[in-house]
Parts: sequence; C-alpha cells; structure tokens
Amino acid sequence: MPLDSKLLRTIYAVAREFGVSNEELHEAIQAGFQKQSLKKLTKREACQLIDGLKGKPASRLDAGRREAMASHGRKDHRRQAGETEYLVNAAELNLLQRAAALRNWPEATLAAFVERQLGRQTIRTMAEFNKVFWALKAMNRRDGLAEAEC
Repeated sequence: MPLDSKLLRTIYAVAREFGVSNEELHEAIQAGFQKQSLKKLTKREACQLIDGLKGKPASRLDAGRREAMASHGRKDHRRQAGETEYLVNAAELNLLQRAAALRNWPEATLAAFVERQLGRQTIRTMAEFNKVFWALKAMNRRDGLAEAEC
C-alpha cells in the first residue's frame, strides 16, 4: 500500500526542519531500507524514517512490558501471583487523549468514559489502560475516525 500524501509531506517537512537535503534523504532511504524511492516505503518504514530524522531512538520495549501490553486487560487473562504489574505512563495517557480528541471529547467526557469502563476516573495499570483504550479505539474505527499511523 503506497504512502499517503500527508505522510510524504510530513517526511519532507521533518527533513527540512532538521536540515536534511533531498539527496541525503534518498541516500538514507537506500541505506536504511534498500528502497529506491520514498514512495516505496511502508507506513512502518516511513515512521521509522521520521523518528530517525528527529534523532529519536527506535522504540524498544522490554519483553515483560510487551507481554503486559499484549495480555493485560484481556478478559481471559488472570494475573498470576508474583507477575509484574506495569503502571501506565505519560505516553500511553497521551495516546488515550489523542484517541479521544478524534471524537472531539473534552476532558470531562473522557473522564466519564474512563469511569464507566473502570468504575473510577484514574487509570493506574496497563490492564486498565487497555480496557479503556481498546474500547475507545474500536468506537473510533467503527465511526470511521482514523489517526495517522506514526
């Protein structure tokens, strides 16, 4: 699936902002992804390129946190004694706020939704985050509200 024009404009804007010429950008695409053209990149590769241009390290989660993100909050998952409980961080809360912004929800509406999902207004763990976020994401998908992949 080819990249959309919005993502292509974002790549060029980030390159311009960080002083990367078109030649350097295409050399980076060739060296990093073995592709001849920016348009041949996948969305994931485009996001990696943007992060690289910004100087961000690639997101690498430890195995335990990846497992927690995959299983916590699922109805069929029961936390075992001694299993690490991961606390939600600012990045995940920001992700939740962005999903709510797609619906034009103010803070009060998001807080009411969280309370309806959890029985309280605060999210502490990844399990609680997943219960709220995936429900909101499903609502957005159903209503045709989408966010850029990066």
